[in-house]
Amino acid sequence: MLSAAVEGYIESLVVETSTALNLTTQQQKDIADQAGRSHGMNVHHAHTLFASVGMPFVLDGISWQGLPSGGVRDLLKSLAKSRNQIAHGRAPAAAQLTPLERSRHLVARLSDRLDQATSDHVKEVTGTKPW
Repeated sequence: MLSAAVEGYIESLVVETSTALNLTTQQQKDIADQAGRSHGMNVHHAHTLFASVGMPFVLDGISWQGLPSGGVRDLLKSLAKSRNQIAHGRAPAAAQLTPLERSRHLVARLSDRLDQATSDHVKEVTGTKPW
């Protein structure tokens, strides 16, 4: 479920960013359509979505103490792997709480960083901070 939450969050954030950037109605529709075609979050999908609002490879620039450069890629890969194991009947018999809690904490930090990065980008382009 955490993987689906990250997917929905990133897709919604990109769609909201397209609106805040005052892209044309057609461009916003195209971005929303592109977001809706996903069947699971991965780094390529996230980078493609963010590139559509002028933020290519934004995930590669996000890190913090405890999550080094490249750590966001690893986090998304891990979430996608876990999601796919569950979806295809290859999940472990029992989940361990510690890795799940760590992933949840990292996703919360990631969302804060992405909110800030997109807000800064919109301000840079439009002159107005959207959130």
